Amino acid sequence: MKCLIIILFSFIIMQNIQDARMLGLSGAYSTLSSGYRAVGINPANINNGTNWTVNIFSSKTSFLNNFFTLDRYNEINGAHFDNPLASSYYPKEKILSILDGDGLQLNFSSLNSIPGLNFSKDNYAFTSNLISYGDIELPQAFVDMMFFGNEVGKELNMSFSQNILISLETGFTYCKNFQDANIGATIKYLQGFYYSNMEELGQPYFKTDTTSFLGNGNYLIKQGLG
Repeated sequence: MKCLIIILFSFIIMQNIQDARMLGLSGAYSTLSSGYRAVGINPANINNGTNWTVNIFSSKTSFLNNFFTLDRYNEINGAHFDNPLASSYYPKEKILSILDGDGLQLNFSSLNSIPGLNFSKDNYAFTSNLISYGDIELPQAFVDMMFFGNEVGKELNMSFSQNILISLETGFTYCKNFQDANIGATIKYLQGFYYSNMEELGQPYFKTDTTSFLGNGNYLIKQGLG
């Protein structure tokens, strides 16, 4: 009795940016990708079922945050924040407990193809993309003032931070066909690199008392271009 054993090796790296087909298949895309779409996923599949492919333009962006979800949006939408006897009452203090002392945080990633410079022909592929990553944290004071007003005597946290990274990435891919297997590889080159960072020095704050407004804040901005 003969037994055929097939062993598949796969290196999986988490990807925040996926094309529509990959997203629809929940990431199960390694053996289905072809043409320029196989670059970065399975370069050995470049000429799988196609001789040439070209991308005129595409853009993929994802956003994440530390508060809003669909369930929370449905809870807050139309809710009553001040009357605990209302059927739609939503306590404002719950919002602060969810944030747990942090401000509103937004993370994003984006991949934009350079028009006409993403294509494949037979065993070769060329790709060029503008890639961006970033995270921004807004001060907790914004949330306090929005839901509780400017309370007299309360010191509001004005901490603010921001990081942005942008690069222009160009890649050349080649795959070699054998009788029973394909092997592919990609060489990538970063043509440009931009970095921006903003962080507070010390503990910035804003406070209102009975006679005046008090505040203090020092921020350091750093930028790099290469």
